[in-house]
Amino acid sequence: MDNGSAVGLTYRPLSSDERENMYCVKEKGQEFLDFLDTLGGSEEMTQAKVRLEEAVMWDVKHITRERR
Repeated sequence: MDNGSAVGLTYRPLSSDERENMYCVKEKGQEFLDFLDTLGGSEEMTQAKVRLEEAVMWDVKHITRERR
């Protein structure tokens, strides 16, 4: 993997299924974050939100990564 791919400097066209999956992951992540907001705040909740945001990021990276 070249460094440009590692940091996302280049993009590849996504199929309609890939776009749909990416938006679905992002929508579900946002829905869950919105639900977590209703439960109050704490250090644990802050960590849960950070981990959820990270999970969405990694899944989007998986969906959009360059196929070989």
